[in-house]
Amino acid sequence: MPWVKGQSGNPGGRKPLPAEVREAIRTNGEKAVARMNQLLNDDEAWGRFGWMDQKVQIRLLEVAQARAYGHKPMAEIDQPAQVVDAGSIIRQVYDGMKAEGTLPEFRNSRKASETD
Repeated sequence: MPWVKGQSGNPGGRKPLPAEVREAIRTNGEKAVARMNQLLNDDEAWGRFGWMDQKVQIRLLEVAQARAYGHKPMAEIDQPAQVVDAGSIIRQVYDGMKAEGTLPEFRNSRKASETD
C-alpha cells in the first residue's frame, strides 16, 4: 500500500501498553536496577577485552546516566535565533556573478561566440 502524501503512516500513534504489562514493568523495576548495578560494578565486563560487548557497555552507561541525571537537553542556545533573508543572499550572489561575468548564461554565450 503506497504512502499518501501529507498523511501520517501512524495516525493513531503508539498504542498504550496494557495495564498488566505496565504493572509487570513497575514490579520488576527494582530487579532491573539491581542488575544494572551488578553490571556496572563487574570489572570483568568492561573495557576492550571485557565479556560485555562494547556497544552494550556504552548503551548501559547511557541508560544509567539518563536515569541518574535525566536526559541531556537537545541544545542550549544563548542567543536568539537570527532571521536570514535567503532571497537577498541569493540576489547578492547573483549580482556578484553577473558583475564578474561568471553566470552560466554569460559563459555559455561566450563559448557560443568563440565557436562561430
